[in-house]
Amino acid sequence: MNVQAAHTEAPVAHETRYLKNCWYAAWWSNDLPVGEIKARTILNQPLAFFRSADGVAHAVADRCSHRLAPLSMGKLLANGHLRCCYHGLEFDKDGHCVVNPHTPGVAPNTRLDIPSYPLVEKHGMVWVWLGEAEADVTLVPDYKCFDGADERHMSKRDYLRLEAETSLVVDNLLDLSHIAFLHDGILGDSAKADADIKVENTGDAIVVSRFNTDATIPGIFAEFWPDPPKLVDKGTAIRWTAPSNLLNDTGVWRQGTDRSTGTGFYGAHILTPETDETTHYFFAAVRWNVRTQGETDLRIQKNLNEMRRFAFEMQDAPVIEAQQRRMKAPSAPKPLFLSIDVGPVQYRRILERMLRAEDAPAQG
Repeated sequence: MNVQAAHTEAPVAHETRYLKNCWYAAWWSNDLPVGEIKARTILNQPLAFFRSADGVAHAVADRCSHRLAPLSMGKLLANGHLRCCYHGLEFDKDGHCVVNPHTPGVAPNTRLDIPSYPLVEKHGMVWVWLGEAEADVTLVPDYKCFDGADERHMSKRDYLRLEAETSLVVDNLLDLSHIAFLHDGILGDSAKADADIKVENTGDAIVVSRFNTDATIPGIFAEFWPDPPKLVDKGTAIRWTAPSNLLNDTGVWRQGTDRSTGTGFYGAHILTPETDETTHYFFAAVRWNVRTQGETDLRIQKNLNEMRRFAFEMQDAPVIEAQQRRMKAPSAPKPLFLSIDVGPVQYRRILERMLRAEDAPAQG
Protein backbone atom coordinates (compact mmCIF):
# COMPACT_ATOMS: atom_id res chain seq x y z
CA MET A 1 0.00 0.00 0.00
CA ASN A 2 1.35 3.41 -0.93
CA VAL A 3 1.58 5.68 2.09
CA GLN A 4 0.37 8.70 0.15
CA ALA A 5 -3.03 7.06 -0.25
CA ALA A 6 -3.33 6.14 3.41
CA HIS A 7 -6.18 7.37 5.56
CA THR A 8 -4.76 9.65 8.27
CA GLU A 9 -6.98 8.85 11.22
CA ALA A 10 -5.40 8.58 14.67
CA PRO A 11 -4.35 5.11 15.89
CA VAL A 12 -6.65 3.37 18.32
CA ALA A 13 -5.10 3.72 21.77
CA HIS A 14 -4.81 0.51 23.73
CA GLU A 15 -3.85 2.40 26.87
CA THR A 16 -2.52 0.07 29.55
CA ARG A 17 -3.87 -3.21 28.17
CA TYR A 18 -1.31 -5.82 27.21
CA LEU A 19 -1.37 -9.09 25.39
CA LYS A 20 -0.63 -11.78 27.94
CA ASN A 21 -0.65 -15.04 25.99
CA CYS A 22 2.59 -14.32 24.17
CA TRP A 23 6.32 -14.17 24.81
CA TYR A 24 8.09 -11.06 26.12
CA ALA A 25 11.83 -10.54 26.06
CA ALA A 26 13.23 -10.51 29.60
CA TRP A 27 17.03 -10.71 29.23
CA TRP A 28 19.73 -11.34 26.73
CA SER A 29 20.84 -14.86 27.66
CA ASN A 30 24.39 -13.76 28.43
CA ASP A 31 23.06 -11.18 30.91
CA LEU A 32 21.54 -13.86 33.16
CA PRO A 33 24.47 -15.78 34.66
CA VAL A 34 24.32 -18.83 36.93
CA GLY A 35 24.44 -18.00 40.64
CA GLU A 36 22.64 -14.66 40.61
CA ILE A 37 19.07 -13.51 41.23
CA LYS A 38 18.13 -10.63 38.94
CA ALA A 39 15.06 -8.45 39.29
CA ARG A 40 13.09 -7.08 36.36
CA THR A 41 9.57 -5.66 36.20
CA ILE A 42 7.53 -6.72 33.16
CA LEU A 43 3.95 -5.60 32.48
CA ASN A 44 3.93 -3.96 35.93
CA GLN A 45 4.80 -7.30 37.58
CA PRO A 46 8.06 -7.54 39.58
CA LEU A 47 9.79 -10.81 38.69
CA ALA A 48 12.89 -12.59 39.98
CA PHE A 49 15.02 -14.43 37.39
CA PHE A 50 17.74 -16.98 38.09
CA ARG A 51 19.43 -20.07 36.68
CA SER A 52 19.57 -23.41 38.44
CA ALA A 53 22.90 -25.28 38.60
CA ASP A 54 22.11 -27.00 35.27
CA GLY A 55 21.97 -23.57 33.57
CA VAL A 56 18.20 -23.59 33.02
CA ALA A 57 16.55 -20.18 33.53
CA HIS A 58 13.56 -19.71 35.82
CA ALA A 59 11.24 -16.88 36.85
CA VAL A 60 9.02 -16.40 39.90
CA ALA A 61 7.14 -13.48 41.41
CA ASP A 62 9.69 -11.22 43.10
CA ARG A 63 8.04 -11.30 46.50
CA CYS A 64 8.03 -13.48 49.54
CA SER A 65 4.48 -14.46 50.40
CA HIS A 66 5.06 -13.64 54.07
CA ARG A 67 5.71 -9.87 54.08
CA LEU A 68 6.29 -9.27 50.34
CA ALA A 69 10.02 -8.66 50.68
CA PRO A 70 11.72 -8.95 47.24
CA LEU A 71 13.25 -12.38 46.76
CA SER A 72 15.80 -10.75 44.45
CA MET A 73 17.30 -9.22 47.60
CA GLY A 74 17.77 -12.69 49.05
CA LYS A 75 20.15 -15.54 48.32
CA LEU A 76 20.29 -18.28 45.71
CA LEU A 77 21.28 -21.42 47.59
CA ALA A 78 23.37 -24.30 46.25
CA ASN A 79 20.26 -26.50 46.10
CA GLY A 80 18.55 -23.98 43.79
CA HIS A 81 16.23 -22.53 46.41
CA LEU A 82 15.62 -18.80 46.79
CA ARG A 83 15.97 -17.74 50.41
CA CYS A 84 14.16 -14.60 51.50
CA CYS A 85 16.53 -12.11 53.14
CA TYR A 86 13.90 -11.01 55.66
CA HIS A 87 12.78 -14.14 57.53
CA GLY A 88 14.49 -17.01 55.70
CA LEU A 89 11.59 -18.69 53.90
CA GLU A 90 12.80 -20.72 50.92
CA PHE A 91 11.16 -21.18 47.52
CA ASP A 92 11.97 -23.61 44.72
CA LYS A 93 12.07 -22.92 40.99
CA ASP A 94 8.33 -23.55 40.69
CA GLY A 95 7.44 -21.03 43.40
CA HIS A 96 6.63 -23.61 46.08
CA CYS A 97 7.57 -22.59 49.60
CA VAL A 98 9.72 -25.55 50.65
CA VAL A 99 11.19 -24.27 53.93
CA ASN A 100 9.64 -22.23 56.73
CA PRO A 101 12.38 -22.04 59.38
CA HIS A 102 9.86 -20.84 61.98
CA THR A 103 7.98 -24.17 61.96
CA PRO A 104 10.79 -26.76 61.84
CA GLY A 105 9.69 -30.26 60.86
CA VAL A 106 6.35 -29.02 59.52
CA ALA A 107 5.69 -28.80 55.79
CA PRO A 108 4.95 -25.19 54.74
CA ASN A 109 1.34 -24.31 53.97
CA THR A 110 0.67 -24.20 50.24
CA ARG A 111 -0.78 -20.74 50.78
CA LEU A 112 2.83 -19.58 51.00
CA ASP A 113 3.50 -20.59 47.37
CA ILE A 114 4.12 -17.85 44.82
CA PRO A 115 3.54 -17.77 41.04
CA SER A 116 6.16 -19.05 38.63
CA TYR A 117 6.30 -18.30 34.91
CA PRO A 118 7.35 -20.29 31.83
CA LEU A 119 10.63 -19.29 30.21
CA VAL A 120 12.24 -20.30 26.94
CA GLU A 121 15.63 -19.37 25.48
CA LYS A 122 15.84 -18.78 21.76
CA HIS A 123 17.85 -16.51 19.46
CA GLY A 124 20.12 -15.55 22.37
CA MET A 125 17.21 -14.19 24.41
CA VAL A 126 15.33 -15.29 27.54
CA TRP A 127 11.56 -14.99 26.87
CA VAL A 128 8.85 -15.05 29.55
CA TRP A 129 5.14 -15.98 29.25
CA LEU A 130 2.77 -14.17 31.61
CA GLY A 131 -0.58 -15.36 30.23
CA GLU A 132 -2.99 -17.92 31.60
CA ALA A 133 -3.04 -20.02 28.44
CA GLU A 134 -0.48 -22.81 28.06
CA ALA A 135 2.85 -21.41 26.89
CA ASP A 136 3.34 -22.11 23.18
CA VAL A 137 7.00 -22.26 22.11
CA THR A 138 5.98 -21.95 18.45
CA LEU A 139 4.98 -18.34 19.19
CA VAL A 140 8.50 -17.20 20.11
CA PRO A 141 9.26 -14.21 17.83
CA ASP A 142 11.43 -15.02 14.82
CA TYR A 143 14.99 -13.68 15.03
CA LYS A 144 16.70 -16.64 13.42
CA CYS A 145 18.98 -14.28 11.47
CA PHE A 146 21.08 -14.16 14.66
CA ASP A 147 21.36 -17.92 15.09
CA GLY A 148 24.83 -19.17 14.28
CA ALA A 149 26.05 -15.76 13.11
CA ASP A 150 29.76 -14.97 13.28
CA GLU A 151 30.20 -12.84 16.41
CA ARG A 152 32.57 -10.56 14.48
CA HIS A 153 29.67 -9.63 12.22
CA MET A 154 27.32 -8.85 15.10
CA SER A 155 26.92 -5.79 17.24
CA LYS A 156 26.70 -5.95 21.00
CA ARG A 157 23.48 -7.38 22.39
CA ASP A 158 22.54 -4.09 23.98
CA TYR A 159 19.85 -2.68 26.27
CA LEU A 160 18.25 0.64 27.20
CA ARG A 161 15.48 1.52 29.63
CA LEU A 162 13.25 4.24 28.20
CA GLU A 163 11.03 6.58 30.17
CA ALA A 164 8.20 6.17 27.68
CA GLU A 165 5.35 3.80 27.00
CA THR A 166 6.10 0.99 24.60
CA SER A 167 3.59 2.10 21.96
CA LEU A 168 5.52 5.34 21.41
CA VAL A 169 8.73 3.41 20.82
CA VAL A 170 6.99 1.14 18.30
CA ASP A 171 5.58 4.25 16.58
CA ASN A 172 9.11 5.64 16.27
CA LEU A 173 10.52 2.44 14.79
CA LEU A 174 7.72 2.04 12.24
CA ASP A 175 8.05 5.70 11.19
CA LEU A 176 10.83 5.38 8.61
CA SER A 177 10.43 9.03 7.56
CA HIS A 178 12.08 10.30 10.76
CA ILE A 179 15.36 8.59 9.86
CA ALA A 180 16.10 11.21 7.20
CA PHE A 181 16.00 13.99 9.79
CA LEU A 182 16.71 12.68 13.29
CA HIS A 183 19.50 10.39 12.07
CA ASP A 184 20.75 12.53 9.19
CA GLY A 185 24.29 11.52 8.25
CA ILE A 186 24.29 8.35 10.36
CA LEU A 187 21.38 6.24 9.20
CA GLY A 188 19.67 8.63 6.79
CA ASP A 189 19.92 11.56 4.40
CA SER A 190 17.65 14.60 4.80
CA ALA A 191 18.09 15.36 1.09
CA LYS A 192 16.15 12.16 0.38
CA ALA A 193 13.26 12.73 2.76
CA ASP A 194 10.61 12.33 0.07
CA ALA A 195 11.21 8.63 -0.53
CA ASP A 196 8.18 6.46 -1.17
CA ILE A 197 6.98 4.58 1.93
CA LYS A 198 4.94 1.40 1.58
CA VAL A 199 3.14 -0.79 4.09
CA GLU A 200 2.38 -4.47 3.62
CA ASN A 201 -0.13 -6.11 5.93
CA THR A 202 0.45 -9.85 6.32
CA GLY A 203 -2.25 -10.97 8.74
CA ASP A 204 -0.92 -10.41 12.25
CA ALA A 205 2.22 -8.63 11.07
CA ILE A 206 3.11 -5.55 9.01
CA VAL A 207 6.19 -4.52 7.06
CA VAL A 208 6.96 -0.85 6.44
CA SER A 209 9.51 -0.22 3.68
CA ARG A 210 11.27 2.76 2.17
CA PHE A 211 13.47 2.96 -0.92
CA ASN A 212 15.87 5.68 -2.10
CA THR A 213 17.68 5.94 -5.39
CA ASP A 214 20.86 7.95 -5.99
CA ALA A 215 21.44 8.34 -2.24
CA THR A 216 24.62 9.39 -0.51
CA ILE A 217 25.92 6.39 1.40
CA PRO A 218 24.98 6.82 5.10
CA GLY A 219 27.79 6.98 7.63
CA ILE A 220 26.94 3.67 9.25
CA PHE A 221 27.66 1.88 5.94
CA ALA A 222 30.82 3.80 5.07
CA GLU A 223 33.16 1.02 6.23
CA PHE A 224 30.92 -1.90 5.29
CA TRP A 225 31.98 -1.68 1.67
CA PRO A 226 35.63 -1.29 0.62
CA ASP A 227 35.84 1.51 -1.96
CA PRO A 228 32.04 2.09 -2.11
CA PRO A 229 30.39 4.08 -4.90
CA LYS A 230 29.62 7.70 -4.10
CA LEU A 231 25.92 7.22 -4.75
CA VAL A 232 23.89 4.09 -4.01
CA ASP A 233 20.35 2.79 -3.88
CA LYS A 234 19.21 2.33 -0.28
CA GLY A 235 16.40 0.19 1.09
CA THR A 236 14.91 -0.24 4.54
CA ALA A 237 12.12 -2.60 5.57
CA ILE A 238 11.01 -3.06 9.17
CA ARG A 239 8.72 -5.87 10.29
CA TRP A 240 6.44 -5.62 13.34
CA THR A 241 4.97 -8.69 15.03
CA ALA A 242 2.90 -8.73 18.19
CA PRO A 243 3.20 -7.63 20.80
CA SER A 244 6.20 -5.31 20.23
CA ASN A 245 8.92 -7.13 18.32
CA LEU A 246 10.56 -5.52 15.30
CA LEU A 247 13.25 -6.53 12.81
CA ASN A 248 14.80 -3.97 10.48
CA ASP A 249 16.48 -4.98 7.21
CA THR A 250 18.51 -2.09 5.81
CA GLY A 251 21.27 -1.84 3.26
CA VAL A 252 22.81 -0.13 0.26
CA TRP A 253 23.63 -1.48 -3.19
CA ARG A 254 24.83 -0.37 -6.60
CA GLN A 255 22.47 1.96 -8.43
CA GLY A 256 19.92 0.23 -10.60
CA THR A 257 20.71 -3.25 -9.26
CA ASP A 258 19.48 -5.23 -6.24
CA ARG A 259 20.70 -5.99 -2.73
CA SER A 260 22.89 -8.88 -3.88
CA THR A 261 25.39 -6.27 -5.11
CA GLY A 262 25.52 -4.47 -1.79
CA THR A 263 25.68 -4.95 1.95
CA GLY A 264 23.71 -4.11 5.08
CA PHE A 265 22.41 -5.47 8.35
CA TYR A 266 19.41 -6.85 10.16
CA GLY A 267 18.59 -4.87 13.29
CA ALA A 268 16.52 -6.37 16.10
CA HIS A 269 14.41 -3.98 18.17
CA ILE A 270 12.73 -6.03 20.89
CA LEU A 271 10.49 -4.07 23.25
CA THR A 272 8.97 -5.15 26.55
CA PRO A 273 6.72 -2.93 28.66
CA GLU A 274 8.14 -2.45 32.12
CA THR A 275 5.28 -0.26 33.36
CA ASP A 276 2.58 1.78 31.67
CA GLU A 277 5.15 4.53 31.07
CA THR A 278 8.52 2.76 30.81
CA THR A 279 10.02 0.27 28.35
CA HIS A 280 12.80 -2.31 28.22
CA TYR A 281 14.52 -1.87 24.85
CA PHE A 282 16.75 -4.71 23.61
CA PHE A 283 18.67 -4.19 20.38
CA ALA A 284 21.35 -5.90 18.31
CA ALA A 285 22.42 -6.11 14.68
CA VAL A 286 23.95 -8.71 12.37
CA ARG A 287 25.46 -7.89 8.97
CA TRP A 288 24.50 -9.49 5.66
CA ASN A 289 26.59 -9.81 2.48
CA VAL A 290 29.70 -9.06 4.51
CA ARG A 291 32.43 -7.64 2.28
CA THR A 292 35.21 -7.16 4.82
CA GLN A 293 37.40 -9.37 6.97
CA GLY A 294 40.06 -9.44 9.71
CA GLU A 295 40.79 -6.29 11.68
CA THR A 296 38.32 -4.35 9.56
CA ASP A 297 35.47 -6.51 10.89
CA LEU A 298 36.50 -5.78 14.47
CA ARG A 299 36.66 -2.05 13.77
CA ILE A 300 33.24 -2.13 12.10
CA GLN A 301 31.83 -4.08 15.04
CA LYS A 302 33.07 -1.40 17.46
CA ASN A 303 31.72 1.41 15.30
CA LEU A 304 28.39 -0.36 14.80
CA ASN A 305 28.03 -0.73 18.57
CA GLU A 306 28.78 2.93 19.17
CA MET A 307 26.79 4.39 16.28
CA ARG A 308 23.64 2.37 16.93
CA ARG A 309 23.69 3.12 20.64
CA PHE A 310 24.28 6.82 19.91
CA ALA A 311 21.35 6.88 17.48
CA PHE A 312 18.97 5.23 19.96
CA GLU A 313 20.20 6.71 23.25
CA MET A 314 21.15 10.23 22.18
CA GLN A 315 18.74 10.86 19.29
CA ASP A 316 15.62 8.67 19.52
CA ALA A 317 15.27 8.36 23.30
CA PRO A 318 15.31 12.10 24.18
CA VAL A 319 12.59 12.83 21.61
CA ILE A 320 10.39 9.88 22.57
CA GLU A 321 10.73 10.62 26.29
CA ALA A 322 9.90 14.30 25.65
CA GLN A 323 6.81 13.15 23.70
CA GLN A 324 5.78 11.07 26.70
CA ARG A 325 6.02 14.07 29.02
CA ARG A 326 4.05 16.30 26.65
CA MET A 327 1.33 13.73 26.03
CA LYS A 328 0.85 13.11 29.76
CA ALA A 329 0.44 16.79 30.55
CA PRO A 330 -3.12 17.65 31.74
CA SER A 331 -3.67 20.19 28.95
CA ALA A 332 -2.06 18.16 26.16
CA PRO A 333 -3.94 18.26 22.82
CA LYS A 334 -4.43 15.12 20.80
CA PRO A 335 -1.60 14.58 18.28
CA LEU A 336 -2.35 14.98 14.59
CA PHE A 337 -1.41 12.27 12.14
CA LEU A 338 0.04 12.48 8.62
CA SER A 339 0.07 10.00 5.76
CA ILE A 340 3.56 8.90 6.88
CA ASP A 341 1.97 7.47 10.06
CA VAL A 342 0.28 4.60 8.25
CA GLY A 343 2.64 2.05 9.85
CA PRO A 344 1.73 2.98 13.44
CA VAL A 345 -1.96 3.13 12.47
CA GLN A 346 -1.87 -0.37 10.98
CA TYR A 347 0.00 -2.03 13.84
CA ARG A 348 -2.28 -0.53 16.49
CA ARG A 349 -5.35 -1.78 14.67
CA ILE A 350 -3.93 -5.31 14.58
CA LEU A 351 -2.92 -5.15 18.24
CA GLU A 352 -6.34 -3.87 19.25
CA ARG A 353 -7.99 -6.75 17.41
CA MET A 354 -5.71 -9.24 19.18
CA LEU A 355 -6.44 -7.64 22.56
CA ARG A 356 -10.20 -7.91 21.97
CA ALA A 357 -9.82 -11.56 21.01
CA GLU A 358 -7.81 -12.30 24.14
CA ASP A 359 -10.31 -10.45 26.33
CA ALA A 360 -13.32 -12.23 24.82
CA PRO A 361 -14.82 -14.98 27.01
CA ALA A 362 -14.16 -18.52 25.82
CA GLN A 363 -16.91 -19.74 23.54
CA GLY A 364 -18.54 -23.00 24.55
